[in-house]
Amino acid sequence: AERGSNPAALAKLTADTLRDAADRAVDIGRGLGDSVIVVGLSGGGTMAAWIAQSRGDVRRVVVIAPLIGVSHVPWALEVPVVAVALRLPEITHADPRDARQPDRELGWSTHGVGQILRLGLAARRASVVAPPATRDIRILLNANDRTISRSAVLGLGRRWLQHGAAVQVFELPDSLGLPHDVIDPRQRVRRTDIVYPVIRALADGETPPARFATPIPWRSQ
Repeated sequence: AERGSNPAALAKLTADTLRDAADRAVDIGRGLGDSVIVVGLSGGGTMAAWIAQSRGDVRRVVVIAPLIGVSHVPWALEVPVVAVALRLPEITHADPRDARQPDRELGWSTHGVGQILRLGLAARRASVVAPPATRDIRILLNANDRTISRSAVLGLGRRWLQHGAAVQVFELPDSLGLPHDVIDPRQRVRRTDIVYPVIRALADGETPPARFATPIPWRSQ
């Protein structure tokens, strides 16, 4: 949430500030170049999904494991779960500090997660009634990810597709054993030699090698 802050700062997040930050990022990008390509992971993936739904001045969006639904939570309970997360007392978890990385403190906040999910729900609701403003969207999932709701992500992608957008879905294989955060090179389990070229290919509008990221045909979902 803030440079140098601890995970408790995440409690100050709101869906509105996340939305505004996403819009400002696109505005800044538009001022720096002719084409804007957005790539986002997890909470950033939620922001990327919002951008895909609402911004027509973006050339391509790559949505990576977005937090728009929680794994193992039925769709009928998603709204109540978010409401409970926001109304109950705040719970914050901070991972042990690493003296070798004093600028980095990992953790999570229940209120922060709830606000990210609120933005994801807003994007999903908007996709029911309106086409995505961005017409080229790539989705990257991780078969070993036990954090996000795969069905929620695929449902959003399917609605974008039905509205006429070009939507492609790829999945990193379970055999890689990757955590939810597939990007951070400081993760205990990491395969940047595979993940980075896959993301670069998707951002460039290319198809990554199938042995690294399996394409998922819509008819099979």
